[in-house]
Amino acid sequence: MDNNNLDKNKLLDTIGESEICSICGKSVAWGSGRYVNRLPDLIEKEIRLKMGRPIPEGDFVWPECDVRTEYE
Repeated sequence: MDNNNLDKNKLLDTIGESEICSICGKSVAWGSGRYVNRLPDLIEKEIRLKMGRPIPEGDFVWPECDVRTEYE
């Protein structure tokens, strides 16, 4: 295995589990197609838990989810 593949795999392993939408749980990491439009979820994790967010450990919100929850 060459070093480039090793570095790439190491990078993929270090992508935080927090690079997911706190509402739907989909990845918003680089290469997901959602990276550019992701919004930081500025609400603290403890408050997200109290709000009943399905994935409170996610540090971002995908705009489609944000619009969907805004009108629910």
